[in-house]
Amino acid sequence: MTSHPPDEITQRLLERHLERHASGIQVLAAVHHTAQELGELDQEQLITILDQLETMSDIVILDAGSGITPTALEAIRRSHFTVLVIEPDAVALSMARSTIQRLEQVGLAGNRLGLTMVSRSRSASTFTREEVEQQLHSELLAVFTPAPEICFHATKTGKPILLSQPDTITAAQFHELGKALS
Repeated sequence: MTSHPPDEITQRLLERHLERHASGIQVLAAVHHTAQELGELDQEQLITILDQLETMSDIVILDAGSGITPTALEAIRRSHFTVLVIEPDAVALSMARSTIQRLEQVGLAGNRLGLTMVSRSRSASTFTREEVEQQLHSELLAVFTPAPEICFHATKTGKPILLSQPDTITAAQFHELGKALS
């Protein structure tokens, strides 16, 4: 998409780039190249893409990446709600505090921001849900516990966890997040 000027980014172009899953979800995936190889979307391209996607779908979920670039900030500004995904270790919590402060500075926190915690490994050195909520002064929408086998199975079968293993704790955690967002 970076090679197309905004006036060329049409619904037809986006439809050609959308990947469709049997579950009904459609994904406009990022290409696996470095930003130097491809360039980044500028704000005008992003706005055009989001405008087009909003006419094509009831819900648009955007992964804005790990940094708050001007383009990511514009995407967050246009969002109805932002979920900040955090990890339960000291460095990640410090980064989360900085991100929350940055979003507050530009008026994008409060009831437009929710936090979700993902634990990638079982460790005694990570913080509990209560400790994280206390440190960040915010309730978590959901907490995802480590589930490498479940994630591997979903990837191997090409089916989302909610469809491939609906009775697992991980599926219940996705339901918890969905309920919090509805």
